Amino acid sequence: MERFCPHCGKAADNHTHYCDGCGGPIDITPPQPRYTTLAGMPPPPYFPPAGSEPTTFDPFSPIPPRQFKTKIRGRGFGITSMVLGIIGMVYALVLALAAFTSIRQWQTQAFMGDSVPFYFPNPAKELLGSAVSISLMPLLALVFALISKHLGYRCKVSSAGLIMGSIGIAICTIASLYLIQFL
Repeated sequence: MERFCPHCGKAADNHTHYCDGCGGPIDITPPQPRYTTLAGMPPPPYFPPAGSEPTTFDPFSPIPPRQFKTKIRGRGFGITSMVLGIIGMVYALVLALAAFTSIRQWQTQAFMGDSVPFYFPNPAKELLGSAVSISLMPLLALVFALISKHLGYRCKVSSAGLIMGSIGIAICTIASLYLIQFL
């Protein structure tokens, strides 16, 4: 049965009374059962089946403390900023591609001369509205990345969200400036 120091969590010998790591006393009394059956009696002892190898598992040994911190402030904001940055950047690239191709197509069809019998509407106004709405996603990525950094989450995830949000906003801005000249 392996024991652990209740003060520092270091593994201790079965025969020592004091911890080698911190020097604190280690309780030498056997632990009491932590649960009882419905009748209030302790559960019967466990005997392994005949012929099986002995196991090192002891249900009454103290559990060592966790060695890592599970709740990190700002991690959720950092991950959200990275996801929004990726999605915003992809949407911004699709918007920019749609803006350049639809304006180019509109120019070639609308200004061909007298051979075009009907009117082609200018797609710049609708695409400009889409550019403004799509640029909100990279903007949110920037905000979440800054909140994450402010909360102390110094990981590359929030930095990636910051960079991708900036790239997405830059692409949306370039597409918007391109569309404004055709209004």
